[in-house]
Order: sequence, then C-alpha cells, then structure tokens
Amino acid sequence: VGSLLVGNRDYIKRAIRWRKMAGGGMRQSGILAAAGMYALKNNVARLQEDHDNAAWMAEQLREAGADVMRQDTNMLFVRVG
Repeated sequence: VGSLLVGNRDYIKRAIRWRKMAGGGMRQSGILAAAGMYALKNNVARLQEDHDNAAWMAEQLREAGADVMRQDTNMLFVRVG
C-alpha cells in the first residue's frame, strides 16, 4: 500500500462516502495512517528526490515503449495492455 489522501474535513467525508459506494474498505488503517504521518513529519526533505526518481523512471519506461501518462509528482501511471 502506498497512498495517502489529504484534504479538509468535507473532502475526506466525501472520499469516505465514495469509497463505501465503490465497495472499498481499509485494512489496518491506523498503521497506514501512522506511516503517512511519519513521512509527512520526517521525510519532506526527500520529496524532491522522489519526484526526480519518478521522472527518471518515467523516461526509462517511455524509452522502452511504455505508455506513461503525464508525470508531475512522485507517482507514475502506466497503461498496460
């Protein structure tokens, strides 16, 4: 698992509703939240490095012929199939 949703109270409330409507559920959410909070408090300085690594990986995948969607963050979205 590698996601973290950040927003105001109303945004989070709507996200929870959409998650339930889509049949999703969280497992061990406390542990996942603790990891996200730790990262926000202790690893912000490395965020640029993560973005740079993602940009490098996106370029490598594109050169290999993969369909990599626009990459503006440290997340990559690749179309497969």
